[in-house]
Amino acid sequence: MILFSSFMFYAEQMQSTFDEDELEWIYNDDTSLGGEPSFFQSIPHTFWWCIITMTTVGYGDTYPVTPFGKFVAGVTFLAGLVIIAFPIAILGGHFISLYLHAEERREVLLNLTNRNKRDSEEYENLLPPIRKIATTLDEIEKQLHDLQNIFRHDPEEFVKKNYTGERDIYGRFKKLERVLLLFDTSKSIANIIDY
Repeated sequence: MILFSSFMFYAEQMQSTFDEDELEWIYNDDTSLGGEPSFFQSIPHTFWWCIITMTTVGYGDTYPVTPFGKFVAGVTFLAGLVIIAFPIAILGGHFISLYLHAEERREVLLNLTNRNKRDSEEYENLLPPIRKIATTLDEIEKQLHDLQNIFRHDPEEFVKKNYTGERDIYGRFKKLERVLLLFDTSKSIANIIDY
């Protein structure tokens, strides 16, 4: 800003003279504003023009009159595009992409929270029947264990007492085998739930 303001001040003073009585710069008669006070009385005074030109606002309240001043204005405008406008557009676009990414993450987390609540409610609803099944299976395992002990100690007595035919015994043992398989599966499910 100081650099371009300095260039503009000196470019406009090339066709101006300093009036000792008024203590201001006056344009020469060979300019379009001949005899009028210069818009650029000092370098700090020129800061306003530089800011407005570099940000591409261009109010038009101050403007260069000399050809070299117009050249400096064009370079200042282009420098404003390169130094301010393009980087702001790039940063703005990057900010928008980061903002959208953050919004997506927030939405995913919200969905996960809602899904966890829903899953937790479903889990709570499934626990009582699963516990009842586990209790029943524990009782079945105990009865089967008792039957196995009886069968090991006195298999003949066990068969005489409980079963009448070979076919019936085979069918009972097949049922027992299926129950044990079911029990192992349910025990795995119970372990997973307890985990």
